[in-house]
Amino acid sequence: MFPSPALAAIADWVTAAGLAGKSEAELLEGFCRRALAAGLRLARAAVIIDTLHPVHEGRAFRWSRELDGGAETIEYGPTSAGEAAATWQASAFYRLLETGESMLRQHLGRGAPSEFRQVQAFAEEGMTDYLALINRFARGGAIGEMDCVYSYWVTDRDRGFDDGEVEALVRLMPILALAVKCTSLARIASTLVETYLGRD
Repeated sequence: MFPSPALAAIADWVTAAGLAGKSEAELLEGFCRRALAAGLRLARAAVIIDTLHPVHEGRAFRWSRELDGGAETIEYGPTSAGEAAATWQASAFYRLLETGESMLRQHLGRGAPSEFRQVQAFAEEGMTDYLALINRFARGGAIGEMDCVYSYWVTDRDRGFDDGEVEALVRLMPILALAVKCTSLARIASTLVETYLGRD
């Protein structure tokens, strides 16, 4: 069971870090390290958000327990055609969008292969449990395709996540999603102002 004081401490940190203007990668790194310290054996995690950019459809922030350099930032192009579209349509997030649900969990390593490419890759790495979440924005809070924050959480602990840990991630993710959204919008606003008004 995830301890309530740790839950509150992580929520407080995310709020303070978001107000301080930490980057999305810093937010994810800090979140994961604090969750680890509280006993949640995370092995992999990612947060993904669409962006308003003529080339890049969105940005993904990926964290791995083995990496000391923090979370990595990946900008990706359109997912509407070709191999990128096939990869997107074979994802747990695509399934969640199709069904209108917000959470998908799969226990890994129990013999049956996963229908989702990335989840299957995690199983082959020895991961044991996968949780995908979508935090949707209300209609008035969406800007174009930027209408939600995607995240996934993976463990390699033998028994996987317990129910309390899943509940903790579900409860904490809206706070992290809001901080990520604010940081992403600030970056977009800064880019637009610099483009149209100049650096000064």
